Amino acid sequence: MRQDGRKEVVSTKGKDNKGGDLMKTKRLLNVEEISEYLGVKVATIYGWVSEGYIPHIKLGRLVRFDLDAVTEWVKQKEVQGRSSRMLEKDFLYRVRG
Repeated sequence: MRQDGRKEVVSTKGKDNKGGDLMKTKRLLNVEEISEYLGVKVATIYGWVSEGYIPHIKLGRLVRFDLDAVTEWVKQKEVQGRSSRMLEKDFLYRVRG
């Protein structure tokens, strides 16, 4: 409260009611939040949803994303570098002889 008796207005956008980061505490994200999290355009997210490419939850007409499920999905998309694959092939070739 301010000295003149009026309440101070504080922006809470992107914060939970305890002052923490919303991305860390909120489990279901909307399209805008997940596009920011992944660093892609909102239109890309809608395209992925319509193709069934990204894990999502439909609540009537609303689309929501479980942060844990999307994070796991991203981890599954990780591609091993070419040099790592070549080393693995060489190793398996030498072991199997």
